Amino acid sequence: MSITVIITTYNSEKYIERCVNSVLSQKFPLLEVIVIDGNSKDGTVNIVRKYESSGLVRCYVVDGHVNVARNKGIELAKNDIIIFLDPDDELMEGSLQFIHRKFKELGNKYGVIYAYSIDDDGNLQGFRLDKEGPIDFNDFLCEKLRFGNCFAAFRRDAIKLLRFEVPGYEFIFHKRVVHKYGGYFIPVPLLRYHNKANPSSLSRQVTRISFKKVYGHQIALALSKYIFEFKNYLKSNCPKTYSRLCLHTGVLFMFSGSKVDALRMFTETLKYGVTTRALFYCLLVLLVPTKFLVHIYEIKEKLRLIKQS
Repeated sequence: MSITVIITTYNSEKYIERCVNSVLSQKFPLLEVIVIDGNSKDGTVNIVRKYESSGLVRCYVVDGHVNVARNKGIELAKNDIIIFLDPDDELMEGSLQFIHRKFKELGNKYGVIYAYSIDDDGNLQGFRLDKEGPIDFNDFLCEKLRFGNCFAAFRRDAIKLLRFEVPGYEFIFHKRVVHKYGGYFIPVPLLRYHNKANPSSLSRQVTRISFKKVYGHQIALALSKYIFEFKNYLKSNCPKTYSRLCLHTGVLFMFSGSKVDALRMFTETLKYGVTTRALFYCLLVLLVPTKFLVHIYEIKEKLRLIKQS
């Protein structure tokens, strides 16, 4: 079995060499590395180009956020196993050989294998599990298992027709893979996640105000589709998660100007518990003009960013 590592980059010149070297140093024989850059303004692409002479690394530039970059990587990948990395990730020594052996051992039983990652403080990230075995889909769907960044390796034939619909909401992709093809967890750290490293990476652009204004409606539509797809599972196993997703989707609709859709989602939320927050948003969407709501949201985001800096 062969492996493709897809690295999505944006303004990552300080970190990309460490990431690429962590992959190439694995000395795995059946390997290709695809770097998809989101039109960086620094020297990221020039750095990656230096590795193309190895014959293992290919670099492409696309316009768009991290979902566009990852989807391009899926289209270009030729090998049996696909692993997605951010430029501030670093594979642990022996990770590729380990995951290769595990896929051979399990055969075609699972579409994705998960493992721990380690953050800059030495904490294990990824899953609230400590035993090896299959992922329980209902627990996974209800957000009882996964948290933070994790290592994930996918069978290419399980994801070749799937896509990351919107940036920042990769969990939708993961849920669909586990639901259709099954997931497996290994309590071993295979990835070092440098969570304090790269504030300008593609995956972190999702918090910016301009992003919310441009992509808010698109994300709300994707979440609505996801909620409808797993509605019966969610309502039966975790109505609170269902209610929270409806509320979040309603807020995105509200701030993108789709008041009717927002009210529909807030009404659905109230069916599973009358909360102060849900009632507050219902009143907002009914009584306050959309432009004013967006203005309030922009001020809130600016204050949050100032506080973070």
